[in-house]
Amino acid sequence: MVTPQQLAARLRELRGRRELTQEALAEAADVSGKTIRRIEQGRGISPTLVTLEKVASAFGLTASEMLGDQLESREVAAMYRELPELEQSIAYVVLRSLTDHAAASH
Repeated sequence: MVTPQQLAARLRELRGRRELTQEALAEAADVSGKTIRRIEQGRGISPTLVTLEKVASAFGLTASEMLGDQLESREVAAMYRELPELEQSIAYVVLRSLTDHAAASH
């Protein structure tokens, strides 16, 4: 189970990565700015499942993925798609090298 503080930190992390203001996220998620602020304060306020789904959807994630402790493959794929073509090529080479290295280490 995710604590309100963990949810607050996760939301700030995701929002920061995408360089969104609280108001911009609220608009994208079709919730109020007050709702985003309250979630990010992490003071024991539990948003509804509908609210979590709206916020997650604004990030291109499911509520389950948003609440996860690790980056989900969909999130990584979304980040990759947002990169310009040259940076996508670089990211591919880096990931391929890491995969090859990990396979050789086992």
